[in-house]
Amino acid sequence: AADFAAASGSFDYTGGSGVDSLTFGMNLAFNTDGDATFDMSEGGNNTFVADTNAAYSGSLSYTGGAGVDSLTFGMNLAFNTDGDATFDMSEGGNNTFVADTNAAYSGSLSYTGGAGVDSLTFGMNLAFNTDGDATFDMSEGGNNTFVAGTNAAYSGSLAYTGGSGVDSLTFGDNLAYALPGSVTLDLGNDTAADAVKFQGSVGESGGTVTIKNFNFNHDTIDVPAGVSATAGEIADAGGDLTWTDSGGSHTIVFEEIGTGGAGVLATATQLIADII
Repeated sequence: AADFAAASGSFDYTGGSGVDSLTFGMNLAFNTDGDATFDMSEGGNNTFVADTNAAYSGSLSYTGGAGVDSLTFGMNLAFNTDGDATFDMSEGGNNTFVADTNAAYSGSLSYTGGAGVDSLTFGMNLAFNTDGDATFDMSEGGNNTFVAGTNAAYSGSLAYTGGSGVDSLTFGDNLAYALPGSVTLDLGNDTAADAVKFQGSVGESGGTVTIKNFNFNHDTIDVPAGVSATAGEIADAGGDLTWTDSGGSHTIVFEEIGTGGAGVLATATQLIADII
């Protein structure tokens, strides 16, 4: 039903070790005092669906178990500045998370993955506005897939921390487009073949995109067709390598892999070979 805990209500649900299938209409935990909490830590293969405006200005918390958790959200998850959505999937399992347009548009979203496979997909405008904040802690490992559509962290903030497994990340156009837009991607101190695919501009008008723990021996950066890096576009300073393409639509800081850095050091030529 719609407006389940929308006004100022509170809803708590504790699942068991069997299958739990939950479906909610619009406006779950819509208003500022609305609160919805789901504890599925006992496990089972669980399905959760919430329509538009879940935690629009309210709070939503979901704790998964060691089984399969499949979560689907409509538009405007944690949309407003007071909106807050927290997902703890650290128990593991092979989990799927899908959120439509405007997730954490001006609100806050945090997701902690486990040692299993986590597959996350977001529509346009993830953490779009200056107050928008999205944090993903995947440091427990697993082979994880992350997809965000156009305008991710356009003027907001996004941080992703990977683990020992393969992290495959894809971003649409206008990533961290304008100040104070900020994206930090930590690929993990590992030898897994991590891949980051940029389908459009990156930090084009003052936003910042930083990649940590990039290992040129294994990791790759995929940019749109027709875009390539040259040695003259890569600056080596302060321990970092920074690539700004001649067209000015791609600026990426590769932290601690330049001269004097503390990571797996790379030359401009070695970095260029991984920007495909």
